[in-house]
Amino acid sequence: KGSIITSPFYCSLDIDLETINVAKLIESLSKLRNLLDEKILLNENINGKIIVDINSLKGIKFFDKAKIELLIVDGKLILNNSVLESKKVGRVFFKDSVLDTNDNKTIFKSKILFNISNQKKFYQKLLISKNHRIKLNNIYFEIEKDLNTDEFEIKNLILNKKIKANSSEITIDLSNFIDINEI
Repeated sequence: KGSIITSPFYCSLDIDLETINVAKLIESLSKLRNLLDEKILLNENINGKIIVDINSLKGIKFFDKAKIELLIVDGKLILNNSVLESKKVGRVFFKDSVLDTNDNKTIFKSKILFNISNQKKFYQKLLISKNHRIKLNNIYFEIEKDLNTDEFEIKNLILNKKIKANSSEITIDLSNFIDINEI
């Protein structure tokens, strides 16, 4: 369901999908890249909000369902408040996520928080032996990816990030902090 306003152009769509095959979707991403390269989706005159609820993810073992909130504003794609969920392991939250074009480069930046609800299942999925496990409540990291190259950067990686409830102020437990620049 949704609506489209033509002057100025704005679309609002709520899409409920029962199942999506993630492997097939990834194969189709080259078509999405063409839309970005041609500045169709990143056009400053196109604005909108698209919410996609996916009840079942196929072709991927780690996550079961997803909610994608896509805002298109002034030539930028914003993925804030999007969530990937695993009933057995936990949830991944995307914050300050934006796809933007600068100097003929299409850059994706995101702050990602992975809340782990079941550590045992998490470590089993990653095949990490018991003697190499630590208590892990969440993983926070920031990424930057140029879609025109195969490289991406992890800006920060923080294990067990402490977040105060109902506050924009964030406190961080640095006891398990890993500085990526030292690796």
